[in-house]
Amino acid sequence: MTSIPMFNLNEVTDADLKSAYVDRFCIRPGDTIIKSSANAAGYVTEYLRSLLVTQATHESFIAVFLDGQNRVIESRILFQ
Repeated sequence: MTSIPMFNLNEVTDADLKSAYVDRFCIRPGDTIIKSSANAAGYVTEYLRSLLVTQATHESFIAVFLDGQNRVIESRILFQ
């Protein structure tokens, strides 16, 4: 039986938590977010959710710029 390492949460820094969150849940410029039309809605929904996580109380208009292979070039909140 494999043992599971235990961590003391007091030793985990806020920077470590933020880094782990970003690595797991954020999409970076250059990442392919749309691989087919069948899964486009799910990818776009999750991508926009990650952009708006800090904007929950505001309505926002966002532009997501993609290259010819559907990789994110840039995302921009145009206005709120």
